[in-house]
Amino acid sequence: MAERRKRKSKKKGAQRATLMNVEEDPGVVQQTSNVTMNVIKMKNCQEIHIGNKTVSMALSGTTLEEEHFDLDKELVLSYYSVRAKPGQESEEVNIQALETVFLSRHKSSKKISSFKDVGKQKLLQYLRAKGELYILSRQDDRWNVKPTPQAIERYSPHKASESITEEAEKSARHSTLDMVRNYSSLPTVGVMSKEEKPWYKTPTSGTHSPAKDTSKGAIPKRCGTERRLFPAIDPEDTEAEKLDLRPQHALTPQQQMKHPLTEIQKLMTAAKDFQQGHYILINCEKERPPSLESLSLVPWLAVFDFDQDSRRSGLLLVVESQIKKMKALNICTWKDQPRYTDGSVQWCFMRGCPDMPESLLDTEPKKWSKDYQASVESFLQQLENFTCGYTNLTIFILWPKEEKVGNLTHHISKFIMRMEESVEPVSVILCDCGRMAKSRPFTMLCEDLEKLTCIHLNLEQICRAILNELKDKTKRAVVTYKLPTENGTCDAKITDEDAAWLRDEIEILYLKNPYAKTKNPDELKQECEAFFRGGTIKWPIWYECGSGHLDVERDLLQKMVEKVKSYGENFKSERIILSHAPGSGGTTFAQRLLWELKEFFPCAQAKLHTGTPISECVSRIEFLGSRTHLPVVLLLDGEEMQRVDHLRRMVKDVCLIILYVKRYPYSMKNKQATSFKFWLQGKVSQCEANMLSLKFQDHCDEESKKMALQALSMDVKSSKVHYVYEFGLTAYEHEYRGVQSYVRGYLQVEKNQTAELLPWQTVLGYLSLVYYYGQSSVPCQFFGTKLGFSPNATITIDDFPSQMTEFIVPDVNEAKKNMIRICHFIIAKEILEQILTRHQPRSIEKSSETLSKEARSNLHNFAMEFIEYASKKKVKAAMSLNIVNDVLARTFIFRDSSYIEEPDVEFVPWRKPKLSQLMSDIECCKPYTERLNVFKKLVECFPNNPNFHAHLGRFYGLYRRDDIQDEKKAQQCFDRALSLCKDELAKDVEAVDDQMRVILKYIYHMYGMIYNRRISPYTGKSLGDKPEHRTSEAEFKNRVEDILHMVQLACFYFGESRRYCPKSGEDSFGYCGEITARLQLSDFTHRHIQGSLIQFIHSTEDTLSDLRNFIKESICEISDLIRECLSILETVEIDPVLYQCIEWYEALFKMEAAEIKHFIIPNSMENRRLKIAAIKLKYTKSHRRTSLEYVTTHNDITEIIKDYEGIFHDIHQSGCEFSLKALDLDYREWIIGIRHFLYCKNYSVEEVLIHVRQWNGKVESLYSKYYLFIMYSLLGLGPNGTGGSKDMMKLAIEVKPELCKMSKTVVRSKYPWEWYGKGDGIKSLITGTRFYGLFEGRNLGKSMLLPGEDATRLVVLKGTICKPNTNKMLGYINLDMERNAVPIQVAFVPMDFDLNGRRYVGEMVELLLGFSVFNGFEGFNVKLLQRYKCHSCDLPVEVTSYESSHPCICGNTVHRIDSMI
Repeated sequence: MAERRKRKSKKKGAQRATLMNVEEDPGVVQQTSNVTMNVIKMKNCQEIHIGNKTVSMALSGTTLEEEHFDLDKELVLSYYSVRAKPGQESEEVNIQALETVFLSRHKSSKKISSFKDVGKQKLLQYLRAKGELYILSRQDDRWNVKPTPQAIERYSPHKASESITEEAEKSARHSTLDMVRNYSSLPTVGVMSKEEKPWYKTPTSGTHSPAKDTSKGAIPKRCGTERRLFPAIDPEDTEAEKLDLRPQHALTPQQQMKHPLTEIQKLMTAAKDFQQGHYILINCEKERPPSLESLSLVPWLAVFDFDQDSRRSGLLLVVESQIKKMKALNICTWKDQPRYTDGSVQWCFMRGCPDMPESLLDTEPKKWSKDYQASVESFLQQLENFTCGYTNLTIFILWPKEEKVGNLTHHISKFIMRMEESVEPVSVILCDCGRMAKSRPFTMLCEDLEKLTCIHLNLEQICRAILNELKDKTKRAVVTYKLPTENGTCDAKITDEDAAWLRDEIEILYLKNPYAKTKNPDELKQECEAFFRGGTIKWPIWYECGSGHLDVERDLLQKMVEKVKSYGENFKSERIILSHAPGSGGTTFAQRLLWELKEFFPCAQAKLHTGTPISECVSRIEFLGSRTHLPVVLLLDGEEMQRVDHLRRMVKDVCLIILYVKRYPYSMKNKQATSFKFWLQGKVSQCEANMLSLKFQDHCDEESKKMALQALSMDVKSSKVHYVYEFGLTAYEHEYRGVQSYVRGYLQVEKNQTAELLPWQTVLGYLSLVYYYGQSSVPCQFFGTKLGFSPNATITIDDFPSQMTEFIVPDVNEAKKNMIRICHFIIAKEILEQILTRHQPRSIEKSSETLSKEARSNLHNFAMEFIEYASKKKVKAAMSLNIVNDVLARTFIFRDSSYIEEPDVEFVPWRKPKLSQLMSDIECCKPYTERLNVFKKLVECFPNNPNFHAHLGRFYGLYRRDDIQDEKKAQQCFDRALSLCKDELAKDVEAVDDQMRVILKYIYHMYGMIYNRRISPYTGKSLGDKPEHRTSEAEFKNRVEDILHMVQLACFYFGESRRYCPKSGEDSFGYCGEITARLQLSDFTHRHIQGSLIQFIHSTEDTLSDLRNFIKESICEISDLIRECLSILETVEIDPVLYQCIEWYEALFKMEAAEIKHFIIPNSMENRRLKIAAIKLKYTKSHRRTSLEYVTTHNDITEIIKDYEGIFHDIHQSGCEFSLKALDLDYREWIIGIRHFLYCKNYSVEEVLIHVRQWNGKVESLYSKYYLFIMYSLLGLGPNGTGGSKDMMKLAIEVKPELCKMSKTVVRSKYPWEWYGKGDGIKSLITGTRFYGLFEGRNLGKSMLLPGEDATRLVVLKGTICKPNTNKMLGYINLDMERNAVPIQVAFVPMDFDLNGRRYVGEMVELLLGFSVFNGFEGFNVKLLQRYKCHSCDLPVEVTSYESSHPCICGNTVHRIDSMI
């Protein structure tokens, strides 16, 4: 039997051999051409290749048999055959053509029909595995290949054979084994090892920097892109010759147990030691070996868990607590929207979780696979958005025990294949947990996945290997997270889990160092050099070295510190803007400011461009405030103004002081600081120059640098101008002689041998373009292929050429890791200047604030080259919101309003320039073809990005509107943009995420503005503006119909823009656009008709009926839009255009309002609204928030109330059609009108409650819910606080949580819109606008009241301060009611009344009561209740501050002048 097995093995060995004629030696095995065979006694062999070693032999009588040939040699010869064909000019050849020629060379063999027949795998897989011999590249969907220099050296057709003697055969065999012993890891990179340098010239050397020569025995060191081919062998091991050296995935279980180290090495190599890129775990395993917790040490990006019981009895149960200490853990199911960030782990239950029963799927996979297919696509789409252009992904799969999961493995394999298709580049590590899986799904994965590594270790071995690799790297010191607190203990009770969750979105400045200390002194030196070049000081360096180590105190610092402290001490939320000149050290200054404040308030810096909802940041800010009971100071550096304002509006529960730092690249002459805006100059004062010189000299080793710093300081003393960045570059650069010389010395574009830029110079230009115009950074990975690295290689800043690293620094403010930017705005500008003007001489001239005209003339070509390069990154999905799109949008699309604050430009603070700064800088004249080409390039390269299509359409509308064809193109662009969003548009508005809603909001707004601009030449842009084109009477009818059609479209798009606006992200532009369009049409009509507009709209003529109806509708609609806009925005946020529209509205209709009564009969809802609008027009003023407050005649207010009630009757009784938004506004106006001081009837609260219930039933808006709460509360409180219905108060308390939930979208939600007043009936409810702006620090004043109104109309209530009263910003008072047994808690701010602290718990107080949407009951004018002694019975009597006397129970009257107890 043994002899039979031996003969069978010998036969198979002969079949597997692929060299020359061989004899089998059963002791050892060798891998050649990815074909497994036993190590052999070689006869008639020319060359033997093992790893990177070559042993050449030539024996007499060598022959090449048909099926025994060297694959690599044949492939190289086939490559040259393809190159020899006519028209083949490129060095790279298509792999399909290569395989065709390869097969044609061996067509005599009937057994060879494809390369797989010889190589045992597809040609592409074979070439990837032989990375030391072939270089692959991909163009579109075609793979190309060329041999490496060492392959050419080995297999070139011109290479002569060397001869050795017959006796050399034996020594050659032993040399083979020696090399295996000496080199335990050999690279098989698909394109190029990370250590291999790119093949481009450097200007300093002027020579090529070739890849490392591995053909001469140099073995590249281990890196993340290599894989081990052989196990490590002990040279002294006498059994080495018997060791099986087949590829490790072919090892038998017995060999794995004997040599487990080989599999561990393969695991760590494939996983890049779990230190490079990002990792995803697919868990199908239910076992719990002892070391399972070590999986928590891996920095997972996400875990897709197919075990429903993972949290109760599986993997998540074991690792959850440890993961939470290192990262934020977001647990979700297949039904939820994923959120991938560097600081979190997204743990998704792909079959549902028992904690969320609605997510559980059927146990039969066939029944649930269809249900979750759409959700899987969403998960993978978000994953692609995160990884594209940013990182490489490694998928780690724990394959389940197949007999336990049944058909589930089939669906798991489909999910893995779909993920591999969606995300590139991706590597897959498939662990069968030592079970040697043989199922069809498993083998399909092994066959179909391109970058697959199979690991045959059991789960315990895997976990121990990970533990040994990562246990030292993930050690964390014990940290106590101390923060300032209101009680002075500095114990905010922050745990490791809390800190990890906070760290995902914001960087907290704790009182003690939370970071690991730097062990290597060279790291501090490197940080110092990076800072001098323009880098940002990392927060760990601040903790290790303190303030003043590298930075100096600027003149502005203490002024801003005191300003922030004054806001914080008064618990006043504010946004403080710091505009800094480029190169002025604005970021460092802001860091120092935050560092100085961290002892007084909890301070944090928000991470930039996270791509996550603003609500995530809001929740962390509110958490900090709730734990410390102090104002939170938040630094935002370089973020969009819109996101800053959105964040500020959403924070409700805590006092938030935002330090908003923004680069301002223009002159700051005559800029004066205000209470919330400061300016940081780039030029230094004499004091600052002295401190910079002394400080930086401490970090200089060369005497020449110290002398140069002293010279700069002396120059400033003699009134010469120098800038902050000059001191840094002088301390860093030897003999620094200015920016121009500094950049030229390293960039050296003039030394290029051709007109083309070298790859690294091009990359510097792209980085400069992004930073100069977009204030953005870019991932290192983004430029890997441009610099010659493998697509699979993980790139860091250390991998870039030395010439590049002089100008780039890590961007530590970014949420994503491995982001880089140009060190200085000034450097970026100079790099662009030298690159764009390299073909023309440039003299040394005084620098300007913008690029030179010559540079701007070449800008559009360079910009389009960058777009072309960026498009090579994989961006498939229409709604991609990945880093590539973000960088392009910031560079080419975003417009900053601060850029128009120039003396020669009319400054409108709410307006933005028409184009981004880059587009504006492109030198061109009408018809602006160069700018148009850039927009076209964006659309051409990113056809699935709706934002780019919309901005191309906007450009056509702005600059090419005179051409009819271009007008059609503009419309086509917007239609295409919306068609790309069709999946989102099919959803309910609330189901669309905020990022998508912002995009849709702007697309619709731009679409509406296109129509506004089209009609402006015929109607004029504003009140009194003359149209560009006159319209004759003969042309009027046709033209007005065209204008009407365009206005209707504009109104629709503006309405959609408002509908998709995210909550708390509202602005006035969507309102102003529609109001303007309606006014333009009305004004145009008014100029071309005879008589008034009122007469026109009530004309009985058949012609222009649509126009008449539209203008009639506009009178009411404009009024509603104005009211709505004024009610949702703060005064400072309203565009001045709105007030101009109000004036235009008054001018058109106010004088004609009196005529309405003569033309309309109020027998329809539309006519009633028209009549109401006409009456209100008589009292409309642009500065008044609610016009009904200022109606001054009894008849008018009575008419208005009557018509509103007629509208309600028509809707509720007749069932006529109505607008929800219009009905909501009507009820709001009615409930104000019925309390007007000129309206005689006083409705009972019960009557009003009936109306409000009907209102809430029809609309269920924030306002209907608010007034429902108030009606219940009034009935529960009773008249004058005497106590009312217990049941009504219970209903009010039930409504309050719903109201609070809806309040998140309201500005100033804690301020009362209504007050509790004296009397009975609805007039006991006092309109909040009567006291608008009258309370500061929650104390009502007595100025600016309407005639006959004062604070004494409000009911003074009494109550008791509740426990614990330790929060300065939020306390509660229990109202003392006479007959109501339901506890009523009123919120108040203790610090505003000096009543904070346990000292005041249980104290009796007096207060005024307001109703807010946030807390429901709000207390104002809270004071300790004073007691006076009754002289008759000696009992104490409570007398409020609003009373002069109060009766005692004995009947005696006690006056305030009596003795106080």
